[in-house]
Amino acid sequence: MSLGLGYWNLVQEGVMQNKVVGFEEVGAVNQCRDGIQFCLEPALASGAMWSADEIAELCYLHYRTRLPKQGKPDPNREWTSLAAVVKVESSTQREVLASPGNLQVTKEIVAMGTGTKCIGQNKMRKTGDILNDSHAEIVAKRSFQRYLLHQIWLAASHQQCSIFIPGTETGKWKLKPNTIFVFFSSHTPCGDASIIPISEPENRLSKPVAGDDAAGQSEHRSNRDHLGPEDKRKSEKMEVKLLQSDLRFEHSRQAIQEVQTNSKTKLVPCSAAISWSAVPEQPLDVTSDGFRQGTTKKRIGSYQSRSKICKVELFHTFQKLVTSISQEDLPDTLRMKTLETYWDYKEAALNYQEAWKVLRSQALLGWVKNATEYLHFT
Repeated sequence: MSLGLGYWNLVQEGVMQNKVVGFEEVGAVNQCRDGIQFCLEPALASGAMWSADEIAELCYLHYRTRLPKQGKPDPNREWTSLAAVVKVESSTQREVLASPGNLQVTKEIVAMGTGTKCIGQNKMRKTGDILNDSHAEIVAKRSFQRYLLHQIWLAASHQQCSIFIPGTETGKWKLKPNTIFVFFSSHTPCGDASIIPISEPENRLSKPVAGDDAAGQSEHRSNRDHLGPEDKRKSEKMEVKLLQSDLRFEHSRQAIQEVQTNSKTKLVPCSAAISWSAVPEQPLDVTSDGFRQGTTKKRIGSYQSRSKICKVELFHTFQKLVTSISQEDLPDTLRMKTLETYWDYKEAALNYQEAWKVLRSQALLGWVKNATEYLHFT
């Protein structure tokens, strides 16, 4: 599947809903002790290129060394969850042929998120400037979207360091063949996405909602069991692997509980969320209650109060990307002159909208949709 600017919805909404990233038609899932890992290529998901412990160790090291103390839990009374996206690059086919048996693999964190909270429907805003869902896996997903948008900008600027190369259609890009992404989580995702398909059809892993907040779980739904006939045929190619890691996240609920066994202090989830993206400008973002940490009531609604991964900020980043590309190099869906609002751009992605319509009509009849009034911002 080529990822193009005309498929803004795949970047904005579909990272966790289309085999993790939305680049390929097949994927694989790996179960860790405290969480899960996803890989795009089944041939590379067997552990030959990476192991669960390697990915977990890399993520935990990044958390300890690259994220600041600000936004992390107080280990005497708080816990949090962690999620990340890891880029795994292997030697190119030419390099392998030149040096058989010497497969070089590099692993790099490109997005990370922590958090346990949702704001609740009564705090949602029509301006798109608040994070509705700050669970770790969603923060990591949205942080990954920042990374993808930057990488598309690099590709459109003809810079070879991008993960993308031109696709088969004008204005669309595809992932380099020697690059995959692994999604790591220190816990099973909140909501319906904690139902994970594994190799035996009758076996299902389901865990309860993580954290104290049950609102805003529409971003967590799993589409794996609700595929159309064509997608089901493609999904039959998917080889699902389970890998287990014995490494524990130092600030997980279980880890903090064991350390504080004799303490009478009530343990609570950390109220802050941390977003980190592998982008050159302001890679770090710490939020609380949906806004930048430290925002006062008086400052809510100001530019300074916004998280870099809230809808309106990601939308503005996308718009800047579109304007930086000449009209003849844009996909057809972005050459329309009537696109103004966030909703306009979502509706313009016709293939996505049709697929989403079929999915809702066939499998997700009870899906709770946000009112469109929350999507008409610019």
